[in-house]
Amino acid sequence: WTAEESQLFWMALIQYPQGPWTSIAEFIGTKSTRQAMTHGQKLRQKLKRWNKRLR
Repeated sequence: WTAEESQLFWMALIQYPQGPWTSIAEFIGTKSTRQAMTHGQKLRQKLKRWNKRLR
């Protein structure tokens, strides 16, 4: 993921907080629905790990 794609991903999440992943992928323009979904899942897992460390 490029910096621009990551920025578009976060902008898409703000616009579509509940999805669908298809809309998020279309907003990004260069990623498939599966790529957007996988990226979101990995970020969610990373955030969970960070939250556990902060406790």
